Amino acid sequence: MWPADADGITDDVDIWTGALRPFQTPLMLTALLDQTLAFAMIITSVAHLMTSRVRAKPVLFRLLLVGAVLSTVTLAATLTPAGQSISSWILD
Repeated sequence: MWPADADGITDDVDIWTGALRPFQTPLMLTALLDQTLAFAMIITSVAHLMTSRVRAKPVLFRLLLVGAVLSTVTLAATLTPAGQSISSWILD
């Protein structure tokens, strides 16, 4: 069961207590900027993949290619209704 807006169970619960407090700001910024960060990582990976220096090193090329694919999957996931629901729940 996913949390929903105006959910009586999770509405007044503070999940940022104790050891989780230091992670509140980074997690909220990531949830707020998730699409922008994923798009920036895709552009950066593709730009590096086109350079001859990266193409000369097969291991680096494969790692950047995997990073670009994972960034694309992340971007696609944030655009789905479930991804947007999770982001809004984290920001709430």
